[in-house]
Amino acid sequence: MFYITVSNGFVGKNLVEFLLNKKVKYKKITHDKFTSKNQSSYNNLKKVYSNKNCLIHLSSPALIGLYRKKNYSKKEILECYKNEIFNSLSLVEFCIKNKFEKIIYMSTSSIYGNRAYNIPFDEEDPENPENEYSKIKFYNEILIKFLFKNTIILRPF
Repeated sequence: MFYITVSNGFVGKNLVEFLLNKKVKYKKITHDKFTSKNQSSYNNLKKVYSNKNCLIHLSSPALIGLYRKKNYSKKEILECYKNEIFNSLSLVEFCIKNKFEKIIYMSTSSIYGNRAYNIPFDEEDPENPENEYSKIKFYNEILIKFLFKNTIILRPF
């Protein structure tokens, strides 16, 4: 069974539609809102009673908001960092407790930075995140891979 975070965004909606068409079982994971703006949590997830589970972690509302807004304050950036790290930790903990087989994390190709030339990126290229959105995605990659060994990182273009 696939468990999907932020299934209401562009990628999530298309992924859900794909899974439906393939008749693959999935469950949407929603987050709990905090009182602070743009903070959320996956802390109250229920125990899973099935085997061979995979989490597909697409993003969080706070990070999407940071990506769309080009001018942001240091306070907004700090809140987003705290939220993203907390969300990733709670999701990894949920996966470990429930013996998930795999986590798939949707990162971004922007962690490679901007290029002056028009050559496709390669997985072996050095990471060079240049904005807060790509830095947070990159730090989440490191955190999730460190805590959960069977992790796949996707960096779509």
